[in-house]
Amino acid sequence: MVRTTIACARCRKAKIKCVHNGSPPCQSCIKEGSARVIHTCTLTRPVIKRKKLPAAYPSTGIPERGSAEHHATPIPRIERTRSPSSNLHEEIGHKERPNGQQKDFVHRVAKAANVFVIQFPELNFLHLPSFLQDLKHLDDHAVDNVGQQESDNHLAKLKGLCFALLALCAQWCEDKDSTEHYISSARSSLSAVDHPDVFTVQTLLVIAMYEWGCGRTYKAWADSGMAIRSAQLLSALPKQRDITELQSEVLNRTFWACFVMDRLVFCGKPQPLALPLRSVDVHWPIGQRDFAFGQTTSRIYPNVEHGRIIDHAKYHDLDRVYNLIVQGYDVWSKILQWIAGGGRRRPSTRQQIVCPWEPGSIWLSLYDELQEWRGRHEISIRFPDTALEVHASLGQAHSFAYLNLIYHLCRLFLGREYIPFLPTPTSQPSGPVDPPLLAQEAPSGWWEERSYELFASSAHITDILRRLDAAATPFFTPFSGFCAFSAATMNAYVLYFPRMNLGRSTTAAADFNADRAYLDRFRTQWAIGARWWTAIETIQRLLERAGRDQTKFIGKTRTDFLALEAIINHSASSFPSEEETDTHIEPRDHLRDLPVTPRSNSVNEGLATLAGNHSVSEVMSVRNSTQFQQQIQPQVDTMLYYDGNGNEWNAIWPLWEDQIGVSFAPEHAPWDYAANSASML
Repeated sequence: MVRTTIACARCRKAKIKCVHNGSPPCQSCIKEGSARVIHTCTLTRPVIKRKKLPAAYPSTGIPERGSAEHHATPIPRIERTRSPSSNLHEEIGHKERPNGQQKDFVHRVAKAANVFVIQFPELNFLHLPSFLQDLKHLDDHAVDNVGQQESDNHLAKLKGLCFALLALCAQWCEDKDSTEHYISSARSSLSAVDHPDVFTVQTLLVIAMYEWGCGRTYKAWADSGMAIRSAQLLSALPKQRDITELQSEVLNRTFWACFVMDRLVFCGKPQPLALPLRSVDVHWPIGQRDFAFGQTTSRIYPNVEHGRIIDHAKYHDLDRVYNLIVQGYDVWSKILQWIAGGGRRRPSTRQQIVCPWEPGSIWLSLYDELQEWRGRHEISIRFPDTALEVHASLGQAHSFAYLNLIYHLCRLFLGREYIPFLPTPTSQPSGPVDPPLLAQEAPSGWWEERSYELFASSAHITDILRRLDAAATPFFTPFSGFCAFSAATMNAYVLYFPRMNLGRSTTAAADFNADRAYLDRFRTQWAIGARWWTAIETIQRLLERAGRDQTKFIGKTRTDFLALEAIINHSASSFPSEEETDTHIEPRDHLRDLPVTPRSNSVNEGLATLAGNHSVSEVMSVRNSTQFQQQIQPQVDTMLYYDGNGNEWNAIWPLWEDQIGVSFAPEHAPWDYAANSASML
């Protein structure tokens, strides 16, 4: 007897019972969890082979019923019209038959995926077991005509993610192929599909991270925005009945990756967050162990009151590290928006005249929220309370490092807001020395404690990156580079002005040298690193001259260094056009009494409207000695800088888009930045 049970090819080959309701996919393929297996599940009748009898009639070219040529009969499905994207099957399928070259491609993608999971904890959406399982099927493009379109779309989207991963992780994989070619291929794959899915969102997120590292921040912001909109579209679609717990969590983590990128990549222009936490109705990421095994034991949803996360859980290990990273980014984005939008010099802050230690102050509210988040971390996942090497031995070095980098970066930004931009060699922690000044004396020891936290965090950031390198697990991503740059600014500061930390920063010189060495390597791998390198070299030279010859810098405050402050705070100044760089700038002496405020996003808006603006904005451009104009300049940002010799010049900080490779000092500058340093003294 021949069994005539309807089953899929996978179950038939494994000789197991194929459980289904009469239409694919079957229960076995659903449990497999691989999207490739689910998409290619086709129910067929068995092949019935019979002995071929001698032909009694001349051949008509039509195979006899039941002959060997009569293959498995697929269960009928609704006929679909093939779209132009179906041609992708021939383009990236049949042209790349399983051979040495294709197997090498799959091997490189697998290596890149492993690197991605380790190096980019902020994009923790890749379920490595199922992704590697999908790669195994990448060689097999021979599918039945039935379901051809679904297979082609799946193949194109998977290929797009593969290309994006290869571009982002090329430096770790020693891939000699052009990363720009990979990115171009990834973008082409996105344009070939007819509707987005989770692969589409993930590809856009990886591309955004790559573009940010290349310094093309406008593109990164746009790609991140497209990923967010695609994710929102997916959440608005009807839920699939056959989706597994694993697939649901992959989609959930992809959404939270969009949440992180919304706060990590910004264009330096006033814009609200695309994904405010109060509007989020999905659960927090599940634990790493549950995610690895594709199961969910419990789901916890965000509890937000007055814009602040309410979470009473204590985290003893890194199993829910992605949850902590997401929450940390929410705190970080609030700190960054406040500081980059003017910080303590914002009109609303000046009008209230609220000191940072007083209840109700913006600074104290942000500081308390940061400490609440940190307070949920047990000592075992805190640095320096627990050594990084402990977690390195468990294979968790990068997750541990990332979590602590976020905390110390937040504390660094908050602590830096109230110190003098350019102190004197004898200055000690005592609060701001430039307007707006504080109306009250601080509680005893308050400034000393803030100074300790500030410079301790800069030293801890350096130490984390140093220890990762020593443990043979270096961290070289755009975020780690930004952390190193931020730490370098404060390590250089306390190196030349040690009294600002009461002489407690005994390792400042070694830390600053370590930061410079890190950024020197970093700039060879990421284009944005060249800009940070240029900035830190300028900062060091300025601080060194100011510490050596105080008389040349008497009376100078942060209003004399707007360009330098802009890059330190948010790395978002833009390259001026020829017309604007030719604009005459009046002497600085008339400008010292003007408040430093960010430009509004409307030319006609006054300070009253600007006072309520909490978004990231550009530093104002001073136009004359009696008034300033608030202008919107999508491509430009001219800022003043003082070199210590009475000379004024427009500092052109090449931080954005097409500014890479532009000479630092334009022809019209009063002096050449590249000139011998001796001539500057």
